[in-house]
Amino acid sequence: QLLPLLGFVYVIHALIYYDNLLLGYAKKTKTMAGITLISAVLSLLFNYILIPSMGAFGAAIALNLSLISVFIMTRYSSQKVYGKFYSNAKIFTLLSSGIIIVGINFLLFMELGVLNFLAKLMLCVAFPFILYLFKFYDQIEVKTINEILKNF
Repeated sequence: QLLPLLGFVYVIHALIYYDNLLLGYAKKTKTMAGITLISAVLSLLFNYILIPSMGAFGAAIALNLSLISVFIMTRYSSQKVYGKFYSNAKIFTLLSSGIIIVGINFLLFMELGVLNFLAKLMLCVAFPFILYLFKFYDQIEVKTINEILKNF
């Protein structure tokens, strides 16, 4: 049950990484240090609240919440310096679709190992198609995907 939550951490971390590169390039190390300090305090707070009642599951949620707060802060800070490089609506679509997939995964708790694995694998495969339904991709991306599928 923890694996999807911990896997989602990598998605959030990838989003943070890009904005951190922009802040580092702009030599905004004080801003980066401030974000790190605030996120450490938030992480302690979330852990203090969630771990006693939820255990390891609470720790995983606390980690996601603290990283989402880091993403929001780094995103805001990098946009202040460089402006918008990519759409906030796309980021929201990506994150909300990921949350939906993780939520469905929690509902699909099955005893049978192979069946459970196949159901979760189908969720992973469905993710790019869900993004397509939400019109996440640009025209050029859809065209490129169609060309790849034709050659496959």
